[in-house]
Amino acid sequence: MTPVSRRGRAVAVVTAGWNLTTVVDAPLGAWLYDHSGWRTTFWSAPSPTALTPTAATTRQ
Repeated sequence: MTPVSRRGRAVAVVTAGWNLTTVVDAPLGAWLYDHSGWRTTFWSAPSPTALTPTAATTRQ
């Protein structure tokens, strides 16, 4: 999927995404829950996941 010359960058991007999600997602989910309830928090979680394939295919 990724050329050999860009594999390091690809691994760094994936790892940064995991770390960023851990740091941002919990406080954001708690804030959203406090302001909108658990249903909004539950249904908003798949949104970034749905955008990922689009971002991955358009950035080449």
